[in-house]
Amino acid sequence: MTPNQAFYRLSREERLEQLLDRHLLTKEQADCLLAGKTLPLSAVDTMIENAIGIFGLPFGLAQHFTINDHSLWIPMVVEEPSVIAAASNGAKRVARSGGFHISHTERIMLGHITFNQLSDPETFSEQVSQHKADLLQLAASAHPSIVSRGGGPIDLFVKLFPNFTSVYLTVDTKEAMGANMINTMLEALKEPLAELAHQQPLMAILSNLPTESIATAQCTLLPETIKTSKMSGTLVAERIALATDYANVDPYRAATHNKGVMNGIDPVVIATGNDWRAVEAAVHSYASRDGHYQSITQWEMTPEGNLKGQLSAPLPIGSVGGTSRVNPLAKLSLDLLQQPSAKDLAGIMAAVGLAQNLSALRALVTTGIQAGHMALQYKSLAHSVGAVGQEIDIISRQLKKEKIANQVVAKALLLRLREKN
Repeated sequence: MTPNQAFYRLSREERLEQLLDRHLLTKEQADCLLAGKTLPLSAVDTMIENAIGIFGLPFGLAQHFTINDHSLWIPMVVEEPSVIAAASNGAKRVARSGGFHISHTERIMLGHITFNQLSDPETFSEQVSQHKADLLQLAASAHPSIVSRGGGPIDLFVKLFPNFTSVYLTVDTKEAMGANMINTMLEALKEPLAELAHQQPLMAILSNLPTESIATAQCTLLPETIKTSKMSGTLVAERIALATDYANVDPYRAATHNKGVMNGIDPVVIATGNDWRAVEAAVHSYASRDGHYQSITQWEMTPEGNLKGQLSAPLPIGSVGGTSRVNPLAKLSLDLLQQPSAKDLAGIMAAVGLAQNLSALRALVTTGIQAGHMALQYKSLAHSVGAVGQEIDIISRQLKKEKIANQVVAKALLLRLREKN
């Protein structure tokens, strides 16, 4: 390993050695990664039904993240080529302008108990209000451990819809995502509310749209950090801002725009043992909060001529519990992130999503998305036809020069290479 050699050019063994030298991993964790140990087989039957094995996904690290003045290596679990490279590239550009700044509102999750076609919804709403203190106490008694940690039920209110009446419970879940916690509290409230309503509820369930729990990541880039060989930084910045404006008016573009953001967020959610389906549901619902689907990021030019970016979204995650209790790699990921609070973890995810969005937009409005995206695709294609070792690099370089790059072409190139040797 040569001094100052780029991390991505190192072998896997050398990368782990460097992480050990930086005291980011323990020897036990490095050995676990080197041996390819993931989720213990003994755990799978306790996690899902009808388990038959373990499905593997690549586990990597994004670099160059400066978040609230702290340097972080970001664990990401993802199978798509170029995602980690793009996140690292975006983070490196942002770091040159001061890094990301993250913040979070209060972590308040909510759930609802819903009735259909109540005979007198207004009277029911008044009764719920009159009994609110007792109902909140009942919810708290259903999960006393969260109350002892300073969290628990906060408020209870009623919303009337055509043909439906919902009682909403808001809960401070502290460091947990809180799904099971909220559902347990709602179950405890079903019968008392059924007595007030004179009928059984239709359902009682948490909501995956916690609009009172918003993570925000912001950054401001100097134009020179995003320039290309053919475009000035100011022109690139203006085009990135325009690309966001377009995503806000065209839902077909917004869907792809936000998918690119989630390319950054989801791998961190998975790596830390959180529920990426809940996060996806929350983010995409939030993107439609104004009645039409739009971008969850905003890029704009500042009066000083810089490019300012922001991502704000609900990210229902936890820093304790869930898969992190049984999956050693989820625990390892939280260790790499320096055991963040749930608020900070959500903010970190937002920062990664914003970095990913920056790289995607910069590529789109300059050289096009394929230039960088295909580099790792060529390696994957070479590997898929049987190339090994140095063959992969040779074939991927040759594929880059071909007008058409597919398995037929890759096989022919590999055969020709082996015939020469």
